[in-house]
Amino acid sequence: MAMIQVGMRGTPPDAPAAAASLARFLDLCPERLADVAFYQRRVGTLDFWQQRLAAFRQQPAALHSWHDLPKIWELSFAVAPPAEHEVLRQEIRKDLARVRSATDADEPERWRVVHRGAQLVDDEPADREALDALIRLEPCGLEAEEAWHERWEASHPRPSLGA
Repeated sequence: MAMIQVGMRGTPPDAPAAAASLARFLDLCPERLADVAFYQRRVGTLDFWQQRLAAFRQQPAALHSWHDLPKIWELSFAVAPPAEHEVLRQEIRKDLARVRSATDADEPERWRVVHRGAQLVDDEPADREALDALIRLEPCGLEAEEAWHERWEASHPRPSLGA
C-alpha cells in the first residue's frame, strides 16, 4: 500500500509507517529491490538500507544476495551531503574488499557488484578485473558486450574530422 500511496501522492503523511511497509514488502518480494529503493527515496528515509549495510559490514554473508550492495551504495550517495562522499568511497572500498574475499571467484553476480562498486569509487584496476571476469564467465552478457565495445573504441580511435 505504501508504494501506491507514495507513487500517487509523493511523500506520504506517515513516512515511518510507509518505510516499515516497504521493508515488509521487500522481505516478501526481494526481487523488487529496485522498486522499493525508488519509493524509499521518496519517503525520505534510508533507515532500512542503512541497517542492511551495517549487517553486511558486520557479517558479509548477512545479505540475501550481493546485488543489494550497489543499490545501497547509490542511495547512500543520494542522501549524503557532498562533503561526506569521500568517506562513503572509503567505506565502499572496504566493502569491495569484503566482497572480493568472501565469495566464490567464479560467481558472476560478485563480479557485477565489484564492477559497479569500482565505478563508484573510480577504481580502474578493480573495474578492469571485474570486467575481465565477466567477459570470461558470461561472454554474451551485457557487461561483457559493453566492455568489448569500450575496449575496441579505445584501441581503434576514430579519425578526427580534419584527417
